[in-house]
Amino acid sequence: MRTRLCLLLLVASCAAHAATYTVTSTGDAAKGSLRWAISMANSHVGADTITFAPALTGRTIVPTSPLPAITGARTTVDGDLDSDGTPDICINGAVVADGDGLVIQGNRALVVGLSITNFANGIGLHLLEVTDCRVRSCHLGVMLDGTTEARNACQLMLDRSHRNRIGGATAAGRNVIAGGTSTGNGLTLSLSDENTIVGNHIGVTRNGWATLAAPTWGRYPFGLALLTSQRNTLGGTTAAERNLIGGVTAVVLTDGSNENVVRGNYLGLGIDGSVLLNMNSGLIIASSSLNTVGGSALGAGNVFAGDADFGVKIEGSSGRSEIAEGNVIAGNYFGTNAEGSAHRRLKAGVVVDRTYGWPVPGAQTIGGGSPASGNWFCPRFVGGEARGVVLDEAGDGSVIRNNVFGVFPHKGTTNTPRTMASGVTVNDVSARIVGNSLWRAERGIEVQGYSSAATILGNYFRDCQNAVDLADASVARLGNLSNASAADDGGNQFVNISQYFIYNYTGADTRAEGNDFGTTSAAAIGAKIHDRNDNPALGLVDFDPLAGGVHPTGAGSPSLTVAGVSAAPTAAGAQLTFTLSAPANVSVTVTNVAGRRVKAVCVERACSAGLNTLLWDGRTDAGLAAPAGAYIVQVQARAVNGAAARTLAPLRLGR
Repeated sequence: MRTRLCLLLLVASCAAHAATYTVTSTGDAAKGSLRWAISMANSHVGADTITFAPALTGRTIVPTSPLPAITGARTTVDGDLDSDGTPDICINGAVVADGDGLVIQGNRALVVGLSITNFANGIGLHLLEVTDCRVRSCHLGVMLDGTTEARNACQLMLDRSHRNRIGGATAAGRNVIAGGTSTGNGLTLSLSDENTIVGNHIGVTRNGWATLAAPTWGRYPFGLALLTSQRNTLGGTTAAERNLIGGVTAVVLTDGSNENVVRGNYLGLGIDGSVLLNMNSGLIIASSSLNTVGGSALGAGNVFAGDADFGVKIEGSSGRSEIAEGNVIAGNYFGTNAEGSAHRRLKAGVVVDRTYGWPVPGAQTIGGGSPASGNWFCPRFVGGEARGVVLDEAGDGSVIRNNVFGVFPHKGTTNTPRTMASGVTVNDVSARIVGNSLWRAERGIEVQGYSSAATILGNYFRDCQNAVDLADASVARLGNLSNASAADDGGNQFVNISQYFIYNYTGADTRAEGNDFGTTSAAAIGAKIHDRNDNPALGLVDFDPLAGGVHPTGAGSPSLTVAGVSAAPTAAGAQLTFTLSAPANVSVTVTNVAGRRVKAVCVERACSAGLNTLLWDGRTDAGLAAPAGAYIVQVQARAVNGAAARTLAPLRLGR
């Protein structure tokens, strides 16, 4: 009995040992064929290796029907016969009417050194519901030479597959992956999490100097697509981990693809980080949140070029409810070579966009809390105006911080000639724009639309035509020394601005206290501020006091004070009195205790120096009687030289 048990254990142990099956023929059915080797490996318990006879080096296997899926765990398919990191065996699906090239359904598989091509109605390499697999040194949709495309419908798909590694941290691990076709993408992750995609060339030849094909113009297909896939890593911080992407439409994270990291990649540049590889667009984040593009660590930043429409675009996705929000774009180069010393064509850096009928993206972070988190924007293209960051009816509440516009990262060389239409554009949303450097733009920051609000603090404007442009009904605050904590002071600095520091083409007054205009002369500052002094139909810019609390100087430019404000109830409303130190235009507003406006008693009424009296009839802006209770009266005064003052007084109505 004991002898029989030992024999059974010995047999079981032998059955679980690794086995090797060698493909010796390019035929499709007999012993020695690839089909035979896969069937043998599937029927064997334990780890298996499918390899190829040296005589098959450089040969092509042409299946007549779909190959069986590899179902056994820990199966290796090794077509790199000379171990040089390039494929030596091609699987060509030209005569397979419908089906995939190679399907992996066993965990911990390794696929090495295969070229899989011409499966016109299928996926070249399909990882289906597997974990911990590796794919390296393969050409997918690309011939053995690494330069000639022979696309499958989709080149590589991870389908409900997790913790797999595509590519490697050395050049020998590099996969070369063609772009997609009308029915599929180059590389697709669908419902697949925690995978690592490193060191691959997508749409780029193996040597990294050219695209495999001219880019397909239009939204689809994508070179690399993540569909409802989370916590994946695309690229790395070393040169070998970098993915090169070019000659494709775009990379997309969509439909709830959250918490992914995209770092250290070149999009639209060759292996030297200099040669331009055209592509239609860069990275799209659609209805996906909490993704990180770049980072503050050394080597984490991506480089975006390729004459693309944009580097990064954040938008909604058709038919989805998820809102794209909380994404971080940090430490990247937009529109330069990898060294950061010269232009490489790009139309826009980061665009947060609204598409009607799709979910509107929420707040994003562009840059970060330290200079290392900031992005560098030098977009430029032939025949048009480039832009740095655009929030177009989307991205409400976004923070744009510590970025540099218009200066090359390399040794601080300037971006010449002037190429950006605007560094930052905010349209119909709010944004906080803090601590950025904006050089050589026609408009450093432009705020436009009818519901825009921007807080613009601590920025450095240099060599711009207009530093800040305000249009439509937008509202902006450029510092606020008179009513803010020290940490929230303006501190914007304006240097060598050729036309206007601030061009206020709105009907609203703009607060611009606490800024450094390079002079304390009210006349010199006023000459470069377009406001009500230039056009009575438009708003007024308040730039008193300047940085450090200094008041503007110059003849006819005294500081302005409002004193003795009182609000005495009357039978109908209240009598309002105040004393001006100099003639000024006065606006008086009554608000409730929550700060909401109840009544504009007057707007820009000319008042003389000394005691002034106004009456409030006790009615709201809508003409209704204001209820009894507590109110606040705010008196805002502005002299013709730009000096301004504000004072509040309490009021209690009794009915």
